[in-house]
Amino acid sequence: TLHPAVAAAVRLLRASDDAGSRADVARRCGLSEWHLSKLFHEQVGVSLVDFRNRCRIERFLELYGDGRGVKMTVAALDAGFGSYPQFHRVFRERMGHSPAEHARRMRGG
Repeated sequence: TLHPAVAAAVRLLRASDDAGSRADVARRCGLSEWHLSKLFHEQVGVSLVDFRNRCRIERFLELYGDGRGVKMTVAALDAGFGSYPQFHRVFRERMGHSPAEHARRMRGG
């Protein structure tokens, strides 16, 4: 079972597109940033930042859908990314291709 603060951090990061900084998350979970980061990595197997980025990519994919209802930049910012360059970097690292390639694939091209 997860430490209560780690479980709270997981819930917070999954539920919110803007959970705040790592320090904000730690404060809201009742631990120091260092202690939460250490426990989180030990118990979840990835860093808090990596987990947050995974959650943001999942939210982006839900918001963007097939790309017909919302612009990519709007979906990325609504998913919690601070800027399009940050989103692009994280998307490419996580998905193995660019957001533009993803859009082409979603359109069937």
